[in-house]
Amino acid sequence: MKKTVRGMALGNSKKRGAYRDRRRAQLDEWSAKLDLWQARARKTKADVKIRYHEGLEELQDALETMRRRVGELETAGEDTWYDLKDGVDDAATEAKRVMRRISRRLDR
Repeated sequence: MKKTVRGMALGNSKKRGAYRDRRRAQLDEWSAKLDLWQARARKTKADVKIRYHEGLEELQDALETMRRRVGELETAGEDTWYDLKDGVDDAATEAKRVMRRISRRLDR
């Protein structure tokens, strides 16, 4: 019976690590996109800059929330990481929503 429990713990640990790594890669990708959009926004006219910067600040906040929640996975025990995963997924969904809205404005 102990082998099964240990095997499950190892499997959960691998799942948690793979999930964390996948979300970190997503954060890196989205952060690079944010950097690109910020550079483009700096080149735009003043009235347009205001609209862009508002959206970019919202995205920056959403990514920071996601980054913080992914960081919480580092210290999560085997029994709590599934609960934290839901928070990371919610943060990723919000970041994706903001990115889509900004993308419609900036990637034309």
